[in-house]
Amino acid sequence: MRGVAEFELLIFNRWGELLFESRDPEFGWDGTYKGKPCQQDVYIYKLAASYETGEKVVRVGDVNLIR
Repeated sequence: MRGVAEFELLIFNRWGELLFESRDPEFGWDGTYKGKPCQQDVYIYKLAASYETGEKVVRVGDVNLIR
């Protein structure tokens, strides 16, 4: 991703178990855990990025996985 100096995406289940981690802005979560599809549910994400301009962004929210 252009202008991104650092990137971290974390996906957790409702019990706080870390299911996915990426430090590559071009590589996102595909809805699986350990190679198996996750159940249709609500998952929590945390996105932290810093840009070449020095700006830092942290976002936390939820995503609905629908199969």
